[in-house]
Amino acid sequence: MNLLYSLLCHGPKLLLYPGAFEQRPRVLLTPSQFGLPYEDVVITTSDNVKIRAYLLVQKNIEKTAEPSNNPLENESEEEFASTKPTILMFHGNADNIGFVIPLAEKFFVDMHCNVLMLSPRGYGLSEGRPSTKGLKLDSKAALHYIVAHPILAKTPIILYGQSMGAAFAIDLGTRNHSQIRGLIVENTFTSLRRLIPDAMPIFSLLATFFRQWNSLKRISETPLSLPILMLSGLRDEIIPARHMKALWDAANPNGLQRQGRLVEFAHGHHNDTWDQPGYWEAVAQFVEELTSSAVPTIS
Repeated sequence: MNLLYSLLCHGPKLLLYPGAFEQRPRVLLTPSQFGLPYEDVVITTSDNVKIRAYLLVQKNIEKTAEPSNNPLENESEEEFASTKPTILMFHGNADNIGFVIPLAEKFFVDMHCNVLMLSPRGYGLSEGRPSTKGLKLDSKAALHYIVAHPILAKTPIILYGQSMGAAFAIDLGTRNHSQIRGLIVENTFTSLRRLIPDAMPIFSLLATFFRQWNSLKRISETPLSLPILMLSGLRDEIIPARHMKALWDAANPNGLQRQGRLVEFAHGHHNDTWDQPGYWEAVAQFVEELTSSAVPTIS
């Protein structure tokens, strides 16, 4: 009865964005609970919705009070952080930013990246209710926050998304490819229309009406000069792995090969692929390749 009532109240948005319809007030995990320094950021979107984000900025732990012969020890906090990549993170549709702090920790601690963790409208402590148009505005606002930031604006920007969050990343990356250095996506779908018969067979007859988030079309429009890393759990019980394979093929049309790769994890399920052996090694290698070697200019 509760599900039926919720469906009547919220319609298909409840199916697409269940994490945005949790009861309030909400209590979220914070990076400080993991020993990570952070800033709780409020970003105002172009339609005047206030969304929240966790910002983790690198600190120069080698800096000393006295001048040193080691240049690294003389760098200011701003100079140090500006030499590191910035990861813009998009979580899945049933998650919130508190759930994915362990992933942000990998980027921040192990790879020495700055991290902006977006909480889109309706999720966590952000205002509003999710919609396709609204979530695109949220993603754009988060990217604009980075490129307008006095420190982060100087850094290479890499988008990272899981599941539905990867669809946000693909859409944002395609539309704003000149502003980002690379794209990392995990366990996502080609389109909602193709996914619904797999994930929610009971709604198969309605699938044709779901035209949102056509990632297959979007990624085929992404210039080959934009590097992409795809991470796929072959035991994904929600989004069949063939969706990821189709996305990779669309990203590399006519036998052409962009920088990046599709990495498959034989034992990865939808919610634990990130914890599979070799996952973070693949991510770290990709980030290192983007930030330490010459990358073609994105046009």
